Amino acid sequence: MQLAIDWGTSFTKIGYLKEGLLINLVGPDAAVPTAVAYHPDSGLIFDRAALRLRDNMFTISQFKLELKRNPAFVLGSFDMGNLLKAYFNYLNQEYIVPAGEPIESVTIGVPNYFGLNARRLLLQVLKDCFGTGQVELMTEPAAAIIGYNLANPNPLKGEILSLDIGGGTCDFSFLSTGPDGYTVESQFQTGHDTFSGNEIDHAIIYNILWPEFVMQTGFSPVHFPLTGTMSPLQVFQYNRMLQSAQ
Repeated sequence: MQLAIDWGTSFTKIGYLKEGLLINLVGPDAAVPTAVAYHPDSGLIFDRAALRLRDNMFTISQFKLELKRNPAFVLGSFDMGNLLKAYFNYLNQEYIVPAGEPIESVTIGVPNYFGLNARRLLLQVLKDCFGTGQVELMTEPAAAIIGYNLANPNPLKGEILSLDIGGGTCDFSFLSTGPDGYTVESQFQTGHDTFSGNEIDHAIIYNILWPEFVMQTGFSPVHFPLTGTMSPLQVFQYNRMLQSAQ
């Protein structure tokens, strides 16, 4: 198995090629939430369970960003290195081992903003978790171009500007492709986590959907707390708003 991991800020996808077909190892869910929760008694909890369990635990839904923002990040008794090892060990045992295919190599996509230290740590973690020295880090924009060209009869060629707006990051890259469309050279790349798809989603909701909702129903959307319980008045306003939307 030549394993491929798309480790996104919000979701992780895992697969490999077999007889020219992409085998999705995650199954019907298609992707694994890149989330972790820490409980003093249970330790680290990953996947959708981390998003569901809230009591007496600390949940991080985009811990990938901490690898760049704060390499000294600690969750409970787990530093970043041990946290990453636990996460990829979980993916291995939960989704990869059941496939029954030996791992020959691992390729994982990394964003442009990952520095040298972050890449070194990730590289070592993957070697330890999957028991192979054949581990490659591929920048996500280059992976996107190669994937597009493999899937389309008319591959992109020449100089390409790639804009990758992810769930928590945004990357810009200037790429050059060879005559065959499959040789990709990165000429310039930059990226950051201060602007991403999250900001775009919020802008669409508050600048387009909210005004449209008010215009059609006459009700102004009520801002409700993200945690805790709502007051009886908030529950009434919420139900009234939903009935109007229906």
